[in-house]
Amino acid sequence: MFGNRLGWGISAALAVIIGLGLWLIVSANAISKPSQGMVAQKVSLNLLSHPEMLDPIQLPFNPQAILPSMTEAKDAALLYRNAIDECKSDVYTYRDMYQAGKGGKPKSDNYKDLPAIAFIVDARNCTTMNLFTARPEEVIDYGKEGGAPIDLLYYVGKAASKIALRLPADRRDEALALAEAVFSLGVKMCNERLRWQEFTYGAELLREGAYMINKLDSARPAAGAVDAGMKQLLESRCNPLAHVITSVDQDVIGRTAGDIFYIAKNSKERLWRVESILKLGRYKFNVGTEGRGADQRAAIFAVKRMAADAKLDPVLRAAAKAADELTLPRYNMIGS
Repeated sequence: MFGNRLGWGISAALAVIIGLGLWLIVSANAISKPSQGMVAQKVSLNLLSHPEMLDPIQLPFNPQAILPSMTEAKDAALLYRNAIDECKSDVYTYRDMYQAGKGGKPKSDNYKDLPAIAFIVDARNCTTMNLFTARPEEVIDYGKEGGAPIDLLYYVGKAASKIALRLPADRRDEALALAEAVFSLGVKMCNERLRWQEFTYGAELLREGAYMINKLDSARPAAGAVDAGMKQLLESRCNPLAHVITSVDQDVIGRTAGDIFYIAKNSKERLWRVESILKLGRYKFNVGTEGRGADQRAAIFAVKRMAADAKLDPVLRAAAKAADELTLPRYNMIGS
């Protein structure tokens, strides 16, 4: 009788030990779940209860209401590529359009003397831009190299904006053409948005362009509402995600690993998937806190699997390839 009880007790104890061992094994290999509540100061995602955060980004205005002539069914990529090349050959002129010192004079107030600006003026009525999408590996990379072409295009837009703001009233038509070019470029960068950098630069340019259009042409009142609409979009939808995905804060990285995996797999907005996949590449070497080896191992396999998926969107595959090929020495060069 007692032997049976002892045997059953030993069996029960073994079952508990085995079960606990299995639980520990499973737990050690479990990927973090998406976060709940605050993950940084005034930042929370709660993606499981707010999936709309990952819906495609929509500009809060109709571009043609601000720029009615923006109806030319032509891809502006070649014109913008030419602008990038011109800026690259003379970057200081475009990046530093105004001389040092308060009230410095522009290096030129005639945009026709600046080929890169002339190209974006010519492109302002085109409806589309398939610029970086055609060769995503050009901008989907780690470090400064990936952002360089986007920077160059931004410099051209900012130079055009600076000239337009300072042209006298008797050159209103020139100022308006420049304002339209800046607005149109910003819209196209936001619509393409392969990288967060491209989107934020585009948002800045289109807001500046709309502001100038509103000042120069009272017949286009819709331009006056662009800034408030973009501010709302950025603050409510975009900045919280960008803060988490791009953060180098070790505590934020550790608390939001589950969010990164979830976004990389489930986001309907391609921009967030690209940036999250690149973040997974960093997770191969840094998951923010101790005890998250499962996230580190999962990141290695996730980017390798996506890089080998021939059916994946080429843009996402480019991000996965960059993440898969990221080495520790390269990671140490670019930082966390």
